[in-house]
Amino acid sequence: MAWNVFKFCTALRALGSIMIVLVLGIIGVTYYVIVVAKYGPALFYGGLDSFDAFLVLVLFHSLLVMLLWSYFTTVLTDPGGVPPNWRPSIDEESGDADPLNTKSVENAIGLNLPAAITVLFVGGVY
Repeated sequence: MAWNVFKFCTALRALGSIMIVLVLGIIGVTYYVIVVAKYGPALFYGGLDSFDAFLVLVLFHSLLVMLLWSYFTTVLTDPGGVPPNWRPSIDEESGDADPLNTKSVENAIGLNLPAAITVLFVGGVY
């Protein structure tokens, strides 16, 4: 009997929806603080701070548009999957069964190391 571990992922979908709402809430609070509470009134009342508030608001809104565009593009893009007729190559299937040996490491990095250094390098002794 094959175990279907993906049936346990349905709770993760609900958690993912909660995370989307959480991120949008953080963006909304940031928008309120920057635009409504801080720089909106400065722009509305005029004075010397009006020009600075205008520059900050233009910069903030341009960054906000880019943030939301990137976020929704990431959230709404299908992650894809493994093609139906894909098979791992023979080397990948036997990769765990073949232990590293000294000569293969030396040949891979192109060095002819002395035996003591090779043992330290390959054996994992630091």
